[in-house]
Amino acid sequence: MRSPGVIYRRYRALRKKLLYDKIGEGRKKIHDNCHYGKKLTYTDPYGAKHITRLCLYGIEDGIDPDICSCPGECNAFVRRYVDEAIIERFEEELKDSEIKWQRYPDLAILEWVLDKTLTDAKKHPNIVGKLILFCITLLEVALKLCSKDQKNLMERDNS
Repeated sequence: MRSPGVIYRRYRALRKKLLYDKIGEGRKKIHDNCHYGKKLTYTDPYGAKHITRLCLYGIEDGIDPDICSCPGECNAFVRRYVDEAIIERFEEELKDSEIKWQRYPDLAILEWVLDKTLTDAKKHPNIVGKLILFCITLLEVALKLCSKDQKNLMERDNS
């Protein structure tokens, strides 16, 4: 079995790759990423559904909408999503466990493995783990004593 450090590095690398892929998709000059690009869905008289991609650039000036034929060469192309919005949406997707398991199963599995090794380490620590837990407990007690001393000093100063 690999160590938690190796698994965590793999997790970070995969998360970074997925985020960069999302940002790359958001930067592409495609119809779905254009601010002026809209989709019109309609059903023809025979019952078949069709989707038409429209460019609504200049519609405020009274220009009729046009069919979007090639957004890669369009002079009116404006990105719909900025990188910060893409990052926010990615973080929100990772917070929802159901979406994470559907869209990013590899990432979810690595998180599960990391959580499992952490809980196992807490249940059955080795000698180094016991030493670290002792040091953490000692530091917590020291912090509590320091905070009590600060409260006492503040009370003395106020009176």
